Amino acid sequence: MILTDKYMDHLPLSRQKQRFARESIPIASSTIEGWVKQALERLEPLYQQLRFDIKKGIYRSMRPASSIGKR
Repeated sequence: MILTDKYMDHLPLSRQKQRFARESIPIASSTIEGWVKQALERLEPLYQQLRFDIKKGIYRSMRPASSIGKR
């Protein structure tokens, strides 16, 4: 929920903290920031693989038209 709110819904962590406080859930800013940092560190390999796959696909799709259909 925290990552979705931050990156998909563009809701800053400070506003998320305020929302938790309204629900009587006290969470320190450092705790939320730590969770985000840990999640991003764990997602880094996936991010790198996606970058690799995308670049590989773009390279294949950029072959010169003259080479298409030739073997």
